[in-house]
Amino acid sequence: MAIAKRLGVTIHDLPSLDEEHVVWKQVAYYLAQLCLNLTLTVSPEVIILGGGVMNQKRLLSLIQVYFKEFLNDYVKHPKIQGKSP
Repeated sequence: MAIAKRLGVTIHDLPSLDEEHVVWKQVAYYLAQLCLNLTLTVSPEVIILGGGVMNQKRLLSLIQVYFKEFLNDYVKHPKIQGKSP
């Protein structure tokens, strides 16, 4: 809802936005910051992101890229580095 309001469109218009639209980079940036804060404060084994916004195909990979960039190897763990423990 907030994404649609920011763009001045209806919530039903969001799925039709191009996956290269700048809004997805902004959303990924904020969600990656959320994941980083969760990781550094409570050290969860898994973070599950849900809701309709996660249906955007490219969003999860963008979140992962930003997350790793923000983390900057501060925490070294096989799951974070994409390796099997």
